[in-house]
Amino acid sequence: GKFSEKQMLAHSRSRAASIRSMYERTRQSELSESFAECRRILHALESCPECLAWASKGWVPVEDQPPVGSLACGGYDRCSIEFR
Repeated sequence: GKFSEKQMLAHSRSRAASIRSMYERTRQSELSESFAECRRILHALESCPECLAWASKGWVPVEDQPPVGSLACGGYDRCSIEFR
């Protein structure tokens, strides 16, 4: 079948968010063995309420931080996790 330009763009964004979420989850899993704490870093002009709430908590134990892509935004607002 044929897709409209709007459909192709939405599909591309969805695939990119999925790949990025998988990368961030793998990264967080690997780094959790070496670091005790992490914090959510916001990179979008507007972030979902859940990402805002986690970012406002600052440094938390690695095991408490939800992975990128697991919150309401699904990773579309481009957060990242910083470790220490």
